[in-house]
Amino acid sequence: MTDTPPSSIRHPLRAILPSLLGIALFVVALLALHHELRGHTFHEVFLSLQAISQARLILAAVLVVLVYSIQTLYDTISFRFIRHTIAYRSVALASFLGHAIANNIGFAALMSGSVRFRYYLARGVSPGQILFVVAFGSLTFWLGFGTVCMVNLLFFPPPIPPFFHLPLSSLQPVGFVLLILLVLYLVWSATHQRSTFKFFGYHFRVAPLRITFLQILTASSEWLVGASILYVLLPPSLSISYGSFLSIFLLAQIMGLLSQVPGGIGVFESIVLALMPGAMAVPEAIASILVYRIFYNLAPLTVATGIMGYRELLHRRDYFNATPVGPPVVDEKSAEGMPD
Repeated sequence: MTDTPPSSIRHPLRAILPSLLGIALFVVALLALHHELRGHTFHEVFLSLQAISQARLILAAVLVVLVYSIQTLYDTISFRFIRHTIAYRSVALASFLGHAIANNIGFAALMSGSVRFRYYLARGVSPGQILFVVAFGSLTFWLGFGTVCMVNLLFFPPPIPPFFHLPLSSLQPVGFVLLILLVLYLVWSATHQRSTFKFFGYHFRVAPLRITFLQILTASSEWLVGASILYVLLPPSLSISYGSFLSIFLLAQIMGLLSQVPGGIGVFESIVLALMPGAMAVPEAIASILVYRIFYNLAPLTVATGIMGYRELLHRRDYFNATPVGPPVVDEKSAEGMPD
């Protein structure tokens, strides 16, 4: 009998550990939500929904359109970097469908990548280039998150809840760490911009500083506008600055992403409810989050599903129209001389 290497014993655990952590986080989130909702009725939430003014609803809808428009720039920058010419309408369609699906189902890179493969392959983009666009978009996403977190923690550091028992009084030192990492990345980008690397058989240059700054600006704008959607839906009587709210929003979003729960449902809500100021009533918070979910998640998903279904029906129709029906037609002249 041969001994099993320790690495092969640990491998299955490493494979399922992220899923186990996601499930545990989801269960904890459900328990927290149940605790927050005790003593409140659906009627209270309905009254809070009615209290949201039409002006705030319109502003939130405009911000949703803006944030999905910003997301199309992820792919636009990627194609510009690899010097591949493609019509913006094609990029906008694939990007919108990819983000609308990924924002609701989870596993963002996998889901959005699948949608992009479906639409970009038909536009002459190679599989390697599509993989690079997906990976480059993920890098852009995290660059924006790190930048927004850095600024937020440096200038609006949230207090650490006492039950965490951390040796820090605030998270401002984390902001300085993020600043150092960002500076190091910019220096690396500036000093290696003429270097090349191989990605799935394709050779690409390291992104120059101008592309890196475009990445940071685009992704940071997405995070800031995305947080503004929920912020404008909060009751005006709530006295919380945008900077303080942004800390809560960033933490809730990232925990939802790490949980891999579809759309971060339950995880996002529980963190927002737990960290919002005590002056905000739970029904008001639930009403604001519900409208945010409808505007940012459900409505784009509905539109994306309709577009994909419609395009698939057109594709099927064109396929059947192009397929001959019945026995093959034989030309009489060409049939002369054929044996009986």
